[in-house]
Amino acid sequence: MQNSGLAGYGGIVRDDKDRWLGGFVGRLGVVTVLTTEPWATHGGLTVTKNFNLKNVIIKTNSCETLMLTSKGGAIDYHPDRDMIEECRYLLFELGISMMHTLREGTPDETRKNATR
Repeated sequence: MQNSGLAGYGGIVRDDKDRWLGGFVGRLGVVTVLTTEPWATHGGLTVTKNFNLKNVIIKTNSCETLMLTSKGGAIDYHPDRDMIEECRYLLFELGISMMHTLREGTPDETRKNATR
């Protein structure tokens, strides 16, 4: 929420045909992007587990989140290290892949969205 200092996160879940399956949102206090992005990843992992989804790929535009949730990423001093550890566990348990994408989507997604 611009100018309020408050932050939120959210995401959408789509199938392999780009159909909307669901979404999630959450509200955080005054935090940095280093907190909001991992919470968004956690939200996606929770939806994946609750709906028993298979062959999931989480796309994020946050390189920092990819580093934090990777097995060797250093999180010792991160304020949300317990939640990040849970993300790492869920990624492993559920066999989920994560990949980087541009904020506006991949070039193919950008072209497809422009024609809608």
